[in-house]
Amino acid sequence: MRDRFFAPVHKALAEPDAGTRKCPSLSDRDHILSGIGRVMGTERSGRGWVQHMQMDWGAAVSVCGFFDSLKSARRLALVEDIATHVRLQADRQCAGMGADPLAEHPGLKGFAVYASDGHYEKAAAHTPPVGGEIQPQGFFYSVNLRTHSMGLLDIARPSVKKEHDMHALKRLTAKSLRMGEKEGVKVIVAYDPAVIDYQLWRNWKTQGLYVVSTEKENSAAEPVGLKEWDRADPRNTGVLSDEYVSTSVGHMMRRIGYRDPETGRDFSFMTSEFTVPPGLPAFIYKLRWDIEKAFDEKVEAKRAKRQALAERIAAEAGRRPNPLVAGCARATER
Repeated sequence: MRDRFFAPVHKALAEPDAGTRKCPSLSDRDHILSGIGRVMGTERSGRGWVQHMQMDWGAAVSVCGFFDSLKSARRLALVEDIATHVRLQADRQCAGMGADPLAEHPGLKGFAVYASDGHYEKAAAHTPPVGGEIQPQGFFYSVNLRTHSMGLLDIARPSVKKEHDMHALKRLTAKSLRMGEKEGVKVIVAYDPAVIDYQLWRNWKTQGLYVVSTEKENSAAEPVGLKEWDRADPRNTGVLSDEYVSTSVGHMMRRIGYRDPETGRDFSFMTSEFTVPPGLPAFIYKLRWDIEKAFDEKVEAKRAKRQALAERIAAEAGRRPNPLVAGCARATER
């Protein structure tokens, strides 16, 4: 099982353009495997993890050598490249096995669909203060809703206080948010209302990136027209309305009124995508709620408990191995 779990990493490292170098004290391979092991292990401190490596792995690495390797810009770039390679392996493997939960919806043909979110945790023991306060560790992730593979968008960069999601998203390019999807592929991303900036949505739309979110309570959007939609289509179950709205910045958006058939709760969804049946944006956002458990430390299942532990330790270590762990786990499940 160990060999099977790490197989995607070994495959990525074997690529001729992997960018690895020889290092006698701690090889690139061991650096990446130790990062994954650190995420999955129970040691609370980096020193404790080095002792574990020395005793159980027979590694000759020192505490200073281990932490110096974490400061390497080259190795950081290598980890990011390997994580992307592993994520794409999981995507291809899941696509080849018919595991796409959105495949039954022809209206989404030609769309890549993601759920993104920011996730904050308690600061590590040696996190330097920002503005006189120690800020929590923040990460921004994106999950492929067709394959459930995970990728890291960025790490929060607080200045005076915790960085707001929109501040980080404006720093990223549409290309980054498209998660490497090929030109010509439309990308839908579901995000909570922190993403609402209709001028930015319009700019993203010109680059093939569409957003689905819930409308803010203080929204000033005004209806300017109604869309025709098939009330007999089971995909539209729960849809109350589908309308064009004018926003405060003058750009037209789409607003979908929806009542959850299970709970009877009403929702108002905003999207920059105008073509798919109105029930699908609601469905996509509901999937985002399900995926949000991957960022929640309080899920009752064992898998979520492991995820919570992994993210907490990763935050303390100040690295980016979470998508690697998720990619290996997803490939192993398949």
